Amino acid sequence: ERLQSVPIVPVYDSLEDMVGEHRLNAHGCFDVLVIATPDHLHADHVVRCLGSGIAVLVEKPFTQSTNEAEKCVKT
Repeated sequence: ERLQSVPIVPVYDSLEDMVGEHRLNAHGCFDVLVIATPDHLHADHVVRCLGSGIAVLVEKPFTQSTNEAEKCVKT
């Protein structure tokens, strides 16, 4: 009974699949995504999500360099 009240959470094989589905859905699929991947991937994932209109929250550290942080902020 308790499992029936748990919403179904989609699972994706890649960031590209997830962002692609968000783009295909007229209202978007997500309000916000939490970026909790390895640190060296944060900047790329932030830029891809923001570029697709998905708001993000990023775990620390935000990026590994000032250049990556500036790229994210510009996006």
